[in-house]
Amino acid sequence: MGAFGEMRHTPSPGTQKLRVDMSSSGSTPVSKVETPILPSSSMSQHPPNNPFPRGSQSYNSSGSTPLRVNTSNRSSANSQRPLLPPQDRPVRFQTNGHLQPSVYMPTTHSQADSSESRRKHDKLSDVYSQSGDTVEFAKNLSDYINEKIPYQISIAVLSCFSLLAFLLIIFGLLNAPFCAIQPMIPIWLIVEGVLFIISATFRIYFLIPTPRRTAYRRQQRQLGASLLCKGLEILFALANIVWLILGCVWVYGSKAFVHFNEGMFERHYCDPTIYWSAFFACTAFLIFYCVIIFLVICLLIVGSVKESSSQDQNLD
Repeated sequence: MGAFGEMRHTPSPGTQKLRVDMSSSGSTPVSKVETPILPSSSMSQHPPNNPFPRGSQSYNSSGSTPLRVNTSNRSSANSQRPLLPPQDRPVRFQTNGHLQPSVYMPTTHSQADSSESRRKHDKLSDVYSQSGDTVEFAKNLSDYINEKIPYQISIAVLSCFSLLAFLLIIFGLLNAPFCAIQPMIPIWLIVEGVLFIISATFRIYFLIPTPRRTAYRRQQRQLGASLLCKGLEILFALANIVWLILGCVWVYGSKAFVHFNEGMFERHYCDPTIYWSAFFACTAFLIFYCVIIFLVICLLIVGSVKESSSQDQNLD
């Protein structure tokens, strides 16, 4: 009460109110601190189902001792729980506004094209400098030639040589009995033609490009077949070299004694078509192999010189 009437004090939100409780037994007064919790606008509109406010402590009805709620086990259990359950099906996320849904498919293999991962060689000397051993050098040289020369030209050249090899087979079959000085010359023509056609077929097979949509499928299905074809190609290449050496012995060894006149010295007679076909075939193959060996030696020399010069520049 005052001069202007009765005045009341309303505590502001969050202020503490001190109440002294006097017991009837005359014991020491117990002071309790009460903190009024005022409902907010969101809480008034949506009252919670839980009568106790969310927090780390609450008060019991009988006393003023706070009760602590242990939330450590709950947080540790939630931290160990996976965000998404394990499943084999694709995980789909719902659209949010104008965003498109994202679909994540589980994959166990890479579908990258293996032909894109090949090492590119800009210069011929890089073939030597980027090779660790003889096998890698041969592979890098083959890749370099395939990169620089279009596969259509290589296939056309191999097809023409295969046609010439087929003609050698025809000459050997038709004139097999007409070379008395060396009966192995017609047989050499037949076998050499067959070996060359088989080797050219393997080479054409590896030159044909693989479509991108079937590159991975072909790689999975024909990995063993490719290794087998590579091994057979190397085997037939070695057979060609050995058979060429034998042919040179038979053809060049008979040149000093052969004659082409029928009825005279039958033991030294040979059909001119058979003999000269074998002679020019041996000479052409020898020139071809000599050119290849010469180019490889030049490549090794140039590559070693450039590599040594680059090392000297790095040291300087």
